[in-house]
Amino acid sequence: MSLLLFGLFRYFFGRKKFSIFFIIAFLVLLGLEGLLGIWIYQVTNEISTFQIILVIFVLYACTFGIFDFLKLDRWMRTKIGQWRGVELLTDKDYRIMERAKDPKYIARKYRYSAMIHLIIFVTVQSIFWMYGTDSFDEMLTYLTDFSWIEAGDLKAEDT
Repeated sequence: MSLLLFGLFRYFFGRKKFSIFFIIAFLVLLGLEGLLGIWIYQVTNEISTFQIILVIFVLYACTFGIFDFLKLDRWMRTKIGQWRGVELLTDKDYRIMERAKDPKYIARKYRYSAMIHLIIFVTVQSIFWMYGTDSFDEMLTYLTDFSWIEAGDLKAEDT
């Protein structure tokens, strides 16, 4: 609801500073949801589907969601500005939109994103391996054991 009120006040009433109040309200509610998830875990000592979805949503909102929201904000200002016949975008917005179309910029952005994902993935997997194995030798045995791969013919069997 707070995001809808944000859009209404920002784009239709032109109250940019007042609309920030609704973004702050959204962030406060997001924080309260996080605290609710922690409280539920403390009471039940179980991780529920609600908590998993909440963690995913909070992580997204605090990372990629910020940039997606800014992109949505520029798109909304473009469309609503065209409908109302008012210029809602700044020169900085136009520069950002042009840069987002540059293939070199896009490639660099995806490289950084992929590297961040790889670092997070390797870190989390390492933590799981450290907690799931008793020694470094057991971890290496796990990594080098390919006995689960069946030797066989790759051709489809005739039935």
